[in-house]
Amino acid sequence: MHIAPLELPDVNDGHFVQQFCFSDPSANLLAIGTGKFSAGERIGERQCWCQSARETLFVLKGAIEISGEAGKVSIYAGQTASYLLGRRPMMVCVEDAEYLYVVFGRKAEVAE
Repeated sequence: MHIAPLELPDVNDGHFVQQFCFSDPSANLLAIGTGKFSAGERIGERQCWCQSARETLFVLKGAIEISGEAGKVSIYAGQTASYLLGRRPMMVCVEDAEYLYVVFGRKAEVAE
């Protein structure tokens, strides 16, 4: 068992902190981390992920607007969203936002 405090990034040093990453010989991958963005900032527009991994986003503080194939929706503190990373929707912080993310999938299919 590993117990560690949840750390949030300082936006001056970057927007993400990876809290935990696990992969096993059978090629399963699990990564958990946090993100922190200011109102008006876009989330993840420079990241490139492959389609087979999935991410679940847990909003801890603030609000994030998500635009995707199904339209536009806002999620708020206490709500979650889940999507395939290769189809990651456009996300913009409506308010200053902090969140926890969990990425899971097959290691061979996830871009490093």
